[in-house]
Amino acid sequence: MMNFFSQKFLHFFKILTLADKILVAGIACMSIVSLLSLQWLAKPGAYAIIDEGGHDHYRFNLNENKLIICHGPIGETVIQIQDGKARVLRSDCPNQICVNSGTIDRAGQIIVCVPNKVLLKIEGDKKMQSLDVITE
Repeated sequence: MMNFFSQKFLHFFKILTLADKILVAGIACMSIVSLLSLQWLAKPGAYAIIDEGGHDHYRFNLNENKLIICHGPIGETVIQIQDGKARVLRSDCPNQICVNSGTIDRAGQIIVCVPNKVLLKIEGDKKMQSLDVITE
């Protein structure tokens, strides 16, 4: 089976012209550079915003070490804030995607526990954010 796919790939690679190969390599390089620059240019976070099911909204400073227990429809979600980073430490959800997401510390990053309806979002310092629109 693998031999079949490798033959198809080699056949496809042979029909590409030099210009096609350069174009594919250029697009791949630009994609990698843009993804890395998004990580490097993201502003550091100052606050962790926790939203429980859309009704409770909490804001915690990332510089304070805390353990927060959120109650959702299927159980508890435990959020840890430590050393300027936040993460979901434990949750009663079945897939554990929120727990396996790791830590977040940059403004705009989020972790969502969909089954338990808990949202963890990092927000930057208000005085560091630039203006989006000015109206008169």
